[in-house]
Amino acid sequence: MKSLRAICASMLAVVVGCAGPDFASAPRPEHVLVGVTVIDGTGTQAKPGQTIEITNGRIAAIRPTVPGDSATLDVAGSFVTPGLIDAHVHLPADRALLGAALDSMLSLGITSARQMSARPEYSQFLSDPDSSQFTRLYRSAYWAGPTYMRDDPRVREAYAAAGHVPWLLAVTDTTDLGAELRGARESGVTGIKIYSDLEPSLVRAVAASARDAGMRVWSHAIVFPTRPSVIAASGVHVMSHAAFFVWEGAGEMPLTYNGAHVWSPFGPPAPYGTVSHDDPAVVAVLETMRDRGVILDPTITLMALLSEEARTWAVNLTRLAHEMGIRICTGTDAALLFDEIEALVNEVGLNPLEALASATSVGAAAIGVDGDFGSLEVGKVADVVVYPADPSVDITALRRPSHVIRSGNLVRPRH
Repeated sequence: MKSLRAICASMLAVVVGCAGPDFASAPRPEHVLVGVTVIDGTGTQAKPGQTIEITNGRIAAIRPTVPGDSATLDVAGSFVTPGLIDAHVHLPADRALLGAALDSMLSLGITSARQMSARPEYSQFLSDPDSSQFTRLYRSAYWAGPTYMRDDPRVREAYAAAGHVPWLLAVTDTTDLGAELRGARESGVTGIKIYSDLEPSLVRAVAASARDAGMRVWSHAIVFPTRPSVIAASGVHVMSHAAFFVWEGAGEMPLTYNGAHVWSPFGPPAPYGTVSHDDPAVVAVLETMRDRGVILDPTITLMALLSEEARTWAVNLTRLAHEMGIRICTGTDAALLFDEIEALVNEVGLNPLEALASATSVGAAAIGVDGDFGSLEVGKVADVVVYPADPSVDITALRRPSHVIRSGNLVRPRH
């Protein structure tokens, strides 16, 4: 007769065998964060006393901490958020400078960003396996009218074939939008940025074609001579630069971004002194955005480069948009992400949880990657940032992360 020990051993072998390989070789988490406060990026209240398990680069569990939980990182008492997202950047094309910029961004907890152009240099950099050690970069094609492509010095200096390649395209009534969208996708872009010098019919056509192709559509709030009201109703996903909404109240609309006025990176002089942010025509644009789910990319901090008047107008417009329930993402263009986030709290009036959502879940929605990124949820990619102080109380805590995890890999502190 078999001993009791032998019988138990036989039964255990049968149980393991019947359970199959998943039971016998269940993957162990690469990282376990124990006793942390979870700020999930959706704007909901923080949850203290949580354990986060990360397996195969994704979040495998978020649950209350229990006795016996064994941590792989000593971060008990810390505060954990999703990776931050800058939804509007212009980064250098030079390989060394680009790498340095993305390395710095990632060390600060910015795990994803939307680059507003798609030069070949970016594709070459991102094709390198080492690019996984940098901030994740999504690129957009840059489309405008032929007059803009001809007259803007920044475009001419950037690329000799400006206006004639899918990622930097001059759009006309004869453009084969389907073919150009396929070419843009092949160049690595995930969306189209509509810039300027397009008539309303072309703005609508580009937006509709891009959406049909499964791509995101981002637009300046003004695409001379097309007014913000037309853009908001055209089918775009995101409208950029809160100060540009002033043009909805202008009597006459300039025909081009670069006209008879002295050249400016912000286009023609705008009527900030005569059009209020709560002008009925401007409010009607915001109502359309709210009803259609269009996200506002205000770039408040950048407007200081134009004038204090423009910045004040942008702050007031963004505050009104927030009060109306319009989602706001944090794009910087050429500023620091933390300055933009803090402006949303200190000047616009978002609370820290709302501002953090702007920099995480809303940013992911703006890029179109919210199925995998932007919030701390089971099944999503493990882009995780750990802070010693609570950013839901003091938003400046976001400037000082202790640990950064990108796709499940610990990238800060560096080893």
